[in-house]
Amino acid sequence: MNADICKLSYLSDPVDPDTIKRIASGIGNTWDLCLDGDQQILDCKITSARWVTNQSAIDLLGADPELVTDYKVIEARYAVWMTTDEVSAWEPEHINRVTNTFYTYINEEEDLTDPNGIVCIQEIEHENIEGNIVRTELSEEGILELLDSLEGGKLSGDFPDIEPEDLPDDLHPRIREMHNRLHAIALQEQYEFEMREAEIDRERNRLTLEFAGNNSHCSHYSHIVFLSTIASKLGTYYFEIKLSYKEGDNSCYQLEITAYPRIKGAMAKLSPVWMRYFYIPPVKIQDASKYLTDWVADSDNLELLRTLHFQSRSGNEKM
Repeated sequence: MNADICKLSYLSDPVDPDTIKRIASGIGNTWDLCLDGDQQILDCKITSARWVTNQSAIDLLGADPELVTDYKVIEARYAVWMTTDEVSAWEPEHINRVTNTFYTYINEEEDLTDPNGIVCIQEIEHENIEGNIVRTELSEEGILELLDSLEGGKLSGDFPDIEPEDLPDDLHPRIREMHNRLHAIALQEQYEFEMREAEIDRERNRLTLEFAGNNSHCSHYSHIVFLSTIASKLGTYYFEIKLSYKEGDNSCYQLEITAYPRIKGAMAKLSPVWMRYFYIPPVKIQDASKYLTDWVADSDNLELLRTLHFQSRSGNEKM
């Protein structure tokens, strides 16, 4: 068949760039349907393109005579780069480049980005090269696609976990730079996570909670509210223990505990970190202040407060 191909006749009209771009997109999408697993097309480029005369396409390629009256036949030599199944954190540059010559019908109105829009008359395989960026001569567009996939974890989820000194010696400089950057980000995130965990542990393991302020009561619309305020030793949070009495009620059956964040040492009423309600034996309004004082003085209640706060911070229980 190669001898027959050499006898093809060509038109002198150049192939316009838009047609070349459409063919490259269609070939790339067709290859993408054939890939397995996590393989990915990195780039597809047309290296040469020529119009084939209708008669030689019919005689030597077996083109359909009825189709070539409405379509043109084009010869496109292309290279397509793709990742292989062996791409990993240790071999992020495992790339395969295929170079073929492709004969197809072209109609200016068809959408060649649809793989079904490419009708293959004949295809000739030339070479298949595996290797890194340099060996496969991966284009700038392909390098950017590979970097994006590696950084997004689509090809190598454990890439940042490898120490920079353990990477392959022949790694492409841009992939090495990307790894160093991602590795630094991973170390910073690990440090911040450990700091948060350490803060939770400090909050959990402190021996006491400081009592900050006296009991108070105030009228609030149709309510009378008694408050006792407790601050953590770290100064990160404060807690309100509250008894509320509706107008005309002499007893309260519910204790409300709310945790708030603190800003610059001040007790600012921001959105609660968590809130819990507990049913209690009835407390008369004249005994409310003493009840809250006794509640805070009870070490079991402070332990309950520590437990509730730790659970809300660690995510073990929704408050």
